[in-house]
Formats: sequence, structure tokens, C-alpha cells
Amino acid sequence: VVIPSDAMITRYDQWLDTIQSKTKPQVITLKSWYKIAAAVLVLVVVGISSIVIHTVIKQKQELARVKAELESTKQLVITNLSNTQSASQRISAVYSTEDIAEPDHDIIQLLIKTMDEDPSSNVRMASLDALNKFYTIPEVRSAFIRSMKYQKDPVVQIALIQLLVQRKEKIIVDDLQTITAQNGIIKAVKDEAYKGIFKLT
Repeated sequence: VVIPSDAMITRYDQWLDTIQSKTKPQVITLKSWYKIAAAVLVLVVVGISSIVIHTVIKQKQELARVKAELESTKQLVITNLSNTQSASQRISAVYSTEDIAEPDHDIIQLLIKTMDEDPSSNVRMASLDALNKFYTIPEVRSAFIRSMKYQKDPVVQIALIQLLVQRKEKIIVDDLQTITAQNGIIKAVKDEAYKGIFKLT
């Protein structure tokens, strides 16, 4: 029997210790868990912040684009409605406002003025149709009621009576009665006023 020397036994023990240390399971301490959790939290916060910032930037860009388009449309409307030589160009200007979801005060006032004063019945009717889309705006409703009383264009006057009756505006009954009693009002307008009184009372 060969008995190993002390040096050999020592080398064997060292080799065995090396093997055991390599296969020893790694234990994650509580401090390590905190570090991992903090790193994950930082990544999540950075990711969410990036998304929020990107969304805000896109919203600002979209708002700027909408404002630019509105301003461009407004300038086009102002320019074309000032063209006294071309009724078709003025009608085109009125129709271009239909793409505006929320018109500003200037656009509304331009359309009201056109409905009341334009020399062309067709342009006035186009303005009336465009304004009807924004009937819930108080100044538009008031403009319709006021215009019905003082409108000189029979075609527009009849259209206004029909619109306000359809909207069940009982406030116009007295004005309709005044129209039926006025001299110089054509029969078609008076007949429409009588119909309106009948439907609203």
C-alpha cells in the first residue's frame, strides 16, 4: 500500500477546497435586493418620464399646427369676403369655414356680417348655413333672431324663420306677428311668419 506524502495530502485538500468554493451557492443579501429594486425603479421612472415628455411635445406641436391652420383659413376668409366683384369667391370663402371645428370670434362675426349685408342672396344663404352649424354659440343664436327682424332679403328672411321655428324658439313669436302686420313685406314671408306662429303657439 502506497501512503501519500504530507505534501500530496495538502495539495489534495487545497484542490478540494477550490472545487467546493466554486460550487458554493451565491447568497443575495437584503442590501443587494435594495440595489436591484432601486435600479429597476429608476428605469421605470425614466421610461415613464420619456413617454410623458414625448406626449406633451406632440400635443404642443398639434396645437400649434391647428392654430396655424385656423389663422390661415381666417386670412383666406377675410380676403375672399372682401372681393366685391366675385360672389362665387365669397361663397367659397364661406364654405371654407365649415372645416373649422371651433371658429373664433372674428370668424363668427365675419359670417354674421355676410349674412346680414352681402349683396348676393346666395352668399347670404351660404353664411346662414355655415352659422347654423354653430347655433349653440350664444352670439350666433342672437344674430339669427336679430337678423330675422331686420333682414331685407326675402329668401334669407324665410330661411331664418324656418330655422328658428325648427329650433322651437318661442321668443320670436312677437317678432313674427310684427312681420305679418308690416307693410312692404311680401306675401311669401308673411305666410311663413303665420306658419311659424301656428307651430310655436
